[in-house]
Amino acid sequence: MIVPPPFDVLAAETPAESVDVLVTWVGAATLLRYRIALGRRRERSALERRTGFLISCIALLLLLRGFSWLRPEVRWLGIVMLLPATLLPLAMTLFTEGLLRRHVPRWTKWLAVALTLTAAVTTIVFGMVHTSDARVTYLLLGALLTMMSVLGVLLARRERGSLSRSENGLVRACLLVTLISLPLVATDFRFDIGWPMSRLGTLGALLFCYTLLRRPQEHARVLWWARDVGRLLLRAGVVCMLLLVALRTAPRDLLVPLFVLATALVIAVAIVDRLAQSNASRTETALLRWLARPPATTLHGFVRELHHLPLTADALVVEQEDLVMYDYGALCAALATGRPVHSLARLREQRMAHGEGRVEAARGADQLTDLLERAEMTHVALLTREPLRLLLANIPELPGAADAELALGAVVRHGQLAVAGAR
Repeated sequence: MIVPPPFDVLAAETPAESVDVLVTWVGAATLLRYRIALGRRRERSALERRTGFLISCIALLLLLRGFSWLRPEVRWLGIVMLLPATLLPLAMTLFTEGLLRRHVPRWTKWLAVALTLTAAVTTIVFGMVHTSDARVTYLLLGALLTMMSVLGVLLARRERGSLSRSENGLVRACLLVTLISLPLVATDFRFDIGWPMSRLGTLGALLFCYTLLRRPQEHARVLWWARDVGRLLLRAGVVCMLLLVALRTAPRDLLVPLFVLATALVIAVAIVDRLAQSNASRTETALLRWLARPPATTLHGFVRELHHLPLTADALVVEQEDLVMYDYGALCAALATGRPVHSLARLREQRMAHGEGRVEAARGADQLTDLLERAEMTHVALLTREPLRLLLANIPELPGAADAELALGAVVRHGQLAVAGAR
């Protein structure tokens, strides 16, 4: 008995169809990742809840249709695959209402409900009675294109004065994605319309997800969105060329499918990176939450507050009586260089400086280096000059430490205001 290779189970009838399956599953995995990120938020707005419903429908559709494309002879699988798609007219309408922060016209709601019910009933009835579902796919395609066109017109004719600048920017970007997605969605029915070489609807879903993850200030101009998408397409082109070089025997008709696969992978990686950046911003959120706490009114209270911030949980405040072995003037000269926070590496460079007016600062840098090494700390900041108080912290000196130093500078400034108010 010959055992087929494990990946033969994932192989379609042609290489191009196998690429279609891979692309749709890449899109499904990426959108599910985004949906999980939405679900982790404790307090979700109405727009986030409606976005989650829309993303869930699209992700489930992309996941199921990959199996349906692999096994087109299984009729019930094609029926199940189309069911999430029948909910898209209603889901898109609800998302548009959340985007505009107001109800769409009543006839639009009735149209969304009618298209959803018609598509769902037709899919179930025709799927159970007939062996061919060509009419169902045509009906579903018409419903999706009709609803996307109507919602696109509503977005274009919105009341711009009722929305903020960032909201208008997001609406413009979503409108542009809708216009791009209209022809892309039609290509998912290429076996029925006979064109083009690859199914491109997944790219529209990925672009939509990528647009939602952009920061509010990035929606100020549509050209910025087009520039970022252009960069992603350029990267996809480079990846496609590398794949063609590696697969020298690949036929020419795989050029377009490989470019589509590369584009899907590049956009998916960009989305995952955006999600990772949003998780990384928890450090900024923790700092802002700490700064928003009632300010300390005494030095003791400030030292106690330092332990509530992960960045300064191990920080030390060194009093003047603990610095009697060091030169007061030299320490002040080393700290008076315009930087609120000084790292150990920067102090080591500073102590090697020579020249008029720098000797005392270099001596102070040498003494601060000794202080940090004794305390096993990496950064020092001047908290107060009279009496002399220093804040010592330990931050790994890596390429990403610049933001941490900036955050530590904000903490020091907060402490200086607290101590000054206590006088």
